[in-house]
Amino acid sequence: MSLGALLAASAFSDEGPVTQFAALVFSGALAADSHALKAGVRAVIDASPEPVSYWIASLSEDFLALGGIPLALQRPDWFISLLGAFVAGTAIGLYFAWSGIRALAGRIAGTFGRGPSRQA
Repeated sequence: MSLGALLAASAFSDEGPVTQFAALVFSGALAADSHALKAGVRAVIDASPEPVSYWIASLSEDFLALGGIPLALQRPDWFISLLGAFVAGTAIGLYFAWSGIRALAGRIAGTFGRGPSRQA
């Protein structure tokens, strides 16, 4: 279980078990969402032969993490809005990452003389 999910549940300890459970589920889903996006994008980036895209991705992750903390503390309304945009962007990003992984798998299968199997 995500430590962030446990932290969110404990932050709502005065609100009752239903609110605690909702915070636990929502923050756990958000952690899984961000992990799935990062893993998918990293899988596509790792297929690239040049290291610059990997460095850009790593630096942008650091910038977003370090910039998000003060934003959440000083302007929580902006942070929630950006978080909603992140969740929507994650859905789009996962679609493109999955498409890239499937294309890469098709190229690998083609290298070994087998095309991707299509079943009806």
